[in-house]
Amino acid sequence: MQENTILINTSRGSHIDLDALLEGLQSGKLKCGVLMFFPEEPPDISDHKVFSHEKVLFRHT
Repeated sequence: MQENTILINTSRGSHIDLDALLEGLQSGKLKCGVLMFFPEEPPDISDHKVFSHEKVLFRHT
């Protein structure tokens, strides 16, 4: 993966490893993450640090 990659997931939430996403953001490998779906619906946004990361955009209903 190239530096400054932007991850956009518009598919199934189970395809994204939230721990790996957070690690990529913290290391600078990923520029940002955009999530439309989550491993568990509805997401418990207090359950994982990725949801409070400044470089993560997400939408949940």
